[in-house]
Amino acid sequence: MGVGVFIVVFSRVIVFPGLEMILGIETLVGKENVSYQPNGNYAYTNPGAMAAWILTVSGIGLMIAASGAVILFRTRKRVG
Repeated sequence: MGVGVFIVVFSRVIVFPGLEMILGIETLVGKENVSYQPNGNYAYTNPGAMAAWILTVSGIGLMIAASGAVILFRTRKRVG
């Protein structure tokens, strides 16, 4: 449960930069949706592609948290 909540809360700060380093920004949002600047930075040209990744990762985090909650409450019910 804690891992799922962690993913949802920190997805923008920790999870997405990690995915960006592992998969690459072009893989995340699509090569056509990345505009590189002369100074080495980049910008997203399609916010919908990034929103899709945010919703996907947050959804996975919520499913993990919900699964953890179900397991926790079912275990407590059987023990007590």
